[in-house]
Amino acid sequence: RVDLNKKIQVNIPITITGTAPAVWQLGGTLLQSLQSISVQILPLNIPGKFVLDVSSLETFENSLFVKDVQITEGIDINDELETLVARVMPPRVEEEEVAITEEPTEAGDVPVVQSDVDSETEEE
Repeated sequence: RVDLNKKIQVNIPITITGTAPAVWQLGGTLLQSLQSISVQILPLNIPGKFVLDVSSLETFENSLFVKDVQITEGIDINDELETLVARVMPPRVEEEEVAITEEPTEAGDVPVVQSDVDSETEEE
């Protein structure tokens, strides 16, 4: 039985809204690292979701935290306010394969390098 006058602990999902400029201008990828926020709330006041607007993510250095989520009064947050919720990751830069332009050498043209370990073994 639930006491309607006593706060309970629930997880509320986070919904992302808006468009992060770092995604469409810089080619980044939006990363949402936290899907829900743990809160203490009266049973009749439980929201269906929290909303987080990512329109302020203009660079890869910008991040949004639990403290940036729109939360109404009367809700006690259990999570740390500095917990990362969303950021934009820079695009992956794949290294181009370097084309070998030198002609293959014959086996006799390859210099042999002897390591110090081999030298010490031979001297004993």
